[in-house]
Amino acid sequence: MVLALTIQKTYATPVILVGGGDIAWQQLEVINSSAYSVIGVDGGAVSLYEKGIIAELIIGDLDSVSNISSFPASTEIIKLEEQQTTDFEKALYSIDAPLFICFGLWGNRLDHCMSALHVLMKYRGQKCVVMVDQADFLFTPHGPIDIELSLKTRFSIYPLEATTFTASSGLLYPLDGLTLKAGDAIGTSNQTNSSRIRISPTNDTQVNYVVILPNSELRAVLSSIF
Repeated sequence: MVLALTIQKTYATPVILVGGGDIAWQQLEVINSSAYSVIGVDGGAVSLYEKGIIAELIIGDLDSVSNISSFPASTEIIKLEEQQTTDFEKALYSIDAPLFICFGLWGNRLDHCMSALHVLMKYRGQKCVVMVDQADFLFTPHGPIDIELSLKTRFSIYPLEATTFTASSGLLYPLDGLTLKAGDAIGTSNQTNSSRIRISPTNDTQVNYVVILPNSELRAVLSSIF
C-alpha cells in the first residue's frame, strides 16, 4: 500500500517537535525561548503538558495520549491512524517548515534511534532536521558547511550514503578527497582545530550525511543554518 502523503500544516519559521522519549529539557527550554511553535508528537504532548508547556499542535496516531480532552481547545489535533510509519515520520510528512528541531525522538532507546535514522535518510534533502538528545545533537546539512564552533569540539560525520568530500578546513583530520560510506569508512570522533569549519562535499546539492556535535554547540549551529 502506497501512502498518500499530504502537507496539513505550514509554518514560515522553525518548529520544535517533541516526542515521548528521553527529552533534554534544559536544551528545550533554551530553544523554546525563541518563541517557535511547539508540536507534540503523540506522547510528547503529554510530557510537555506535565512540564506546563502546552503544545500548539498534537500529531500522530495518538495511541500514547489517553485523555485528549485535557488539552485546551486552542491545541490543534491531527490524528493519523496509518501504521506504516512512525509518529516522527507522520510529523515530517504532514508539516512544512524550514527547520525541525526535535526532542524526545532520539537517544535512550536504540530501536528509536535506528528508526529515526531511517526517517532522516528517507527525507534527506527534503527536510532540514536537528535531533537533540541528552548529550549530543545531529543535523542534516544542506550544501557545504561553513560554521563557527569552539576549539577542540568533538566533530563527527556519519554518511547516510557514500559521500565524497572535495575540501575541508578546521578539522584535526581533514576530509579532503575522502569517500565516506557506512561499512567502509566513517568520520566519527574527529575534532576541530580552528573556530571556523568548512566542509565541501563533491555534490553539494545532495544531503547524504549527518553531523554530530555536543549540545554545547547547538545554539551556534542553529544560528548558522537558520
